[in-house]
Amino acid sequence: MRLNSLVLLLFLTAACKEPAPPASAAIYAIAPATHVSTWDQNLLGRPLPARIEPATEPLLDYIRRWNESDGFQAVPKPARMDAKDKEALARELSNLPPPVLKLLQKHVITIATVEDLGGSAMAGAAFDDRGEFPFGFLILDINMFKRNANQWISYKENTVFQPEPGTSYTVTLEPEVSNTRIAGMRFVILHELGHIIAQVTRSLPAFTDRRPDRNKFPFARTFDEFPLRGRIKFYADKPPFSVMEAERLYSEFSPTRFPTLYSCVDEEEDFSETFALYIHTVLMKKPYEVKLIEKGKTTVLARDRILLPQMKEKRDFIARILEK
Repeated sequence: MRLNSLVLLLFLTAACKEPAPPASAAIYAIAPATHVSTWDQNLLGRPLPARIEPATEPLLDYIRRWNESDGFQAVPKPARMDAKDKEALARELSNLPPPVLKLLQKHVITIATVEDLGGSAMAGAAFDDRGEFPFGFLILDINMFKRNANQWISYKENTVFQPEPGTSYTVTLEPEVSNTRIAGMRFVILHELGHIIAQVTRSLPAFTDRRPDRNKFPFARTFDEFPLRGRIKFYADKPPFSVMEAERLYSEFSPTRFPTLYSCVDEEEDFSETFALYIHTVLMKKPYEVKLIEKGKTTVLARDRILLPQMKEKRDFIARILEK
């Protein structure tokens, strides 16, 4: 009887134990870059070229904390973008649709450049004493953009698949005429801007929230599940799928409301991919096409999914943000 009572007590204790807060809440509680008091908000008045600059120590600290949390060994260092690339990127961003450019200018205080980030890019948002997020910051690893846009996105997407001889998995992000390294940077910046806008508009739980309830957020309720989703992991040491499984994966993925495979990772990535693809494809009329080429045979696995009928709710959500 004493043993049964002890087992019952242990069960109830475990069942009532609060879940651990998300990593973001722990990092945002202590990382200086995530509080507006760290920043001179007059920097938001700078022209875009002046905001592209080497990362400062608060941002390097922010990256190190995330890398430690995610188990990455990379140690970031500030880096200066080549002057011609900086000029070209600023010009590319200035040609964004006006509502998007307005969001970028109003809510991104810096586009910081580094080496050894541990990925292509990342973002963060700064909160004030009221818990609001008026602006954020973007971080780019300049060494990740030595490939053109289609090579870069294909490299990223292929981290899910183990290669097989005679088979290739490719993504087209740009037509050949505009398939440049700078175009790849632009797409990444749109994605990372999406993370900031999700916080500014409270479209998803705050990064500071220790007990987020995603069911309170309409966008999060569009997050679908399918049997193979749990296996999807990007940048893993060992890719979770063989490229020969790509057709099977996409057959399950096809009916969902995800615009890309990367959007399946979690609600934050889903929002950012939806945000980026709405601008990229709906507004800028650019492609997002996924192909499997096996022994000379080409199969289109996905094409401009953001335009599909099941994506209407998500398209409308992003459109409302851009109309404000």
